[in-house]
Amino acid sequence: MKTNRKIIFSLAIMSILFLSLVVYLTYFTLFESDDIAANAYNRRLWSHEEGVLRGEIVDRNGVVLAESEFVDGGQIRKYNYGPLYCHVIGYNSIVYGRTQLELKFNDQLLGKSKLSDIMGIPSMQNKGYTLELTLDHKVQSAASKAMANRKGAVIAMNPQTGEVLAMYSNPGFDPNEQALIKNWDALTESEDSPFISRSINGLYAPGSTFKVVTSAAAIENDFSRMIYEDEGEITYGDMSISNYGKKVYGELDFTRAFTLSANTYFAKLGTLLGKDAMKDKAEDFGFNKRIDFELDVTKSTFPSGKMSDMDAAQLAIGQHQISATPMQMMLVASAVANGGVIQKPYIVKKADFLTGTKKAMEPEVAEQLGLLMESVVREGTGTSAGISGVTVAGKTGTAENETKGDDHAWFIGYAPADNPTIAVAVILEYSGGSGGAVAAPVARTVMKTWLDNN
Repeated sequence: MKTNRKIIFSLAIMSILFLSLVVYLTYFTLFESDDIAANAYNRRLWSHEEGVLRGEIVDRNGVVLAESEFVDGGQIRKYNYGPLYCHVIGYNSIVYGRTQLELKFNDQLLGKSKLSDIMGIPSMQNKGYTLELTLDHKVQSAASKAMANRKGAVIAMNPQTGEVLAMYSNPGFDPNEQALIKNWDALTESEDSPFISRSINGLYAPGSTFKVVTSAAAIENDFSRMIYEDEGEITYGDMSISNYGKKVYGELDFTRAFTLSANTYFAKLGTLLGKDAMKDKAEDFGFNKRIDFELDVTKSTFPSGKMSDMDAAQLAIGQHQISATPMQMMLVASAVANGGVIQKPYIVKKADFLTGTKKAMEPEVAEQLGLLMESVVREGTGTSAGISGVTVAGKTGTAENETKGDDHAWFIGYAPADNPTIAVAVILEYSGGSGGAVAAPVARTVMKTWLDNN
């Protein structure tokens, strides 16, 4: 009997171990295998991959942005426009691994099946699939040229479809292999952070562009009829908020305050609305939430917890403990352009990503905001974004930064106002100028390039 019990016990242990192995392998295959196989540092697969000509990456019109060729028994990846797409496409390097779309869509670019990934066996294909992007090369090039080598970012999309039309950040880097090897130490040690995709990972105080969100909350909470006597400054204890350039506007209604971007008016609105109403509306637009996109997007944040009237006033004008990516602020503009609905942004055509929408506000609120933003470009702080023969809507912003240096300059907007096909966000870091003076012209160039060619 004792022998039988020992045999049964041993069989039970072996069965448990066997079942544990089956469960682990099943879990690994279903949940972990993709990450392991796609890891940029998984060298075991490189020898197999070198035998498959990596697929091209093209823009929406077929312009070849990245391609590969066999040279001397090996394969060279060529990025035809150097730094222009480095923060979108990334790089594919046997020395430094892969990043961005090169990493995310490695399977498609190698023509792999899921089984070949898991088992580490060669693909049956000898050439990978072409990856077609929604980006427009002409618009991307226009963004780069308009930035004129200044630090910052431009991002644009069709607000009706979610197609990202441009996504440019500066400074960048040349992703070609030899350039990476030559410049790697300087790039990794640079205080300018050239590897950061500022359009989706840069966090900035949104400044007065956030007044679009504050205005949406004001309309919904019936504060948009407020009349305020502006004296150029509003005081909270021993602290104060003043208008840009120390301007004094006198009597202000909602429309005039938005058009002129009067800080004092919106600071007062912030104290009347309170933190909770502004936080709720910010979250309706996507703050404090993950943006679903093919590439990782840093979460934009609006603070929680108790705060003073001064804190609420600063938040209402896009300052204090609030931070946003250019993509987030582009989505704010696109929500107004698209009747209150934010389309899910995407950058790869025919990719296995579900489209979707998010409701930020009611259509009538979006309509009111649209008229306000048209007024900004027609006669307010954003006239430099105007395009002849086209009604443009926008909002400027000049945001204090985390240092004592010059302010950041913002512009968000869309065109044509009556049937928007492009929404854009521009930020110029430490520009020393206002959003209307330096960021709006960049946005104008990007929007006009798209409209002229589409």
